[in-house]
Amino acid sequence: MYNAQKHQAKIVLTNGDVFVGRCTELFSALDKEPDPASLIMENPLKNGQPFAGQYVEIELPDIQAIEVLD
Repeated sequence: MYNAQKHQAKIVLTNGDVFVGRCTELFSALDKEPDPASLIMENPLKNGQPFAGQYVEIELPDIQAIEVLD
């Protein structure tokens, strides 16, 4: 997860959704206690379509795979 920070990445979620975008911030579980670690993507595509918001927060338990694209 930390390798994706400040990079374009493809994130596959456990529910099958795929997000592609720039990972701008990471939050450890300690920073968000009692919530799990998470990352923020800026201007992501969700399943190939523009996402409804400028940012999306994805929690670590929901992530199946991360691929750094740049």
